[in-house]
Formats: sequence, C-alpha cells, structure tokens
Amino acid sequence: MFYLYFLHRSRHKEEARNAGVSDVIDLDLPDDDELERDLILLAQQQEKLLAELALAYEEESEREREEMESGRRAAFDQEMEARVKAMNLSVAPEEIEDAFEEVREVRELFF
Repeated sequence: MFYLYFLHRSRHKEEARNAGVSDVIDLDLPDDDELERDLILLAQQQEKLLAELALAYEEESEREREEMESGRRAAFDQEMEARVKAMNLSVAPEEIEDAFEEVREVRELFF
C-alpha cells in the first residue's frame, strides 16, 4: 500500500518514516510563532500605510483649502469660465450659466 503524507513538523516526519510510510515529503512550513509574527508585522505595516494615506488626504485637503482662501482657485475658476464662454458652443448660454451655478453651489457645500 502506497501512502504519501505532507508533514511539516520533524517529529511527525520521523514518526511517519518509523511507521514505514514509503514517501515522506520534507516540507518546511513556518511554525505557529513565525506565522503570528508575520501577521503582526503585516498588521503594523497596514496601520502605517493607512496613517500615511490619512495624512496625505489631510495635506491635500489643506492645500485645496489654502487655494480657495488665497483666491488662486477662484482666479483659476474665473479664467476657465471665461474660456468656456469664449468658445463657440452649440449649447445655449443659459445652460452654460446653469452648469456654472451648479458648480458654485457644490463648491459652497464642500469648501
């Protein structure tokens, strides 16, 4: 009778060999302590990455807030609005103005 066992602990491998199992595969798997350390390390790395991501979002939000407060953003918006109005579009001027008004309202809600 042919048995093939995948055993990871040396004691189990030796017991299988002593019991006459024809093929015992030496497979080195990490023990429970190593697995626990790896999981802890992964959790720590995940926490660090999440903290970095939160900081990046905070910095981006602060940058946008400064742009709004300094008027740079408003100047940019006015320039873009003027460019769009200067284009010969097939859209009625009222629709363009309505779209700009919607953008202004959204900005007021978030900034």
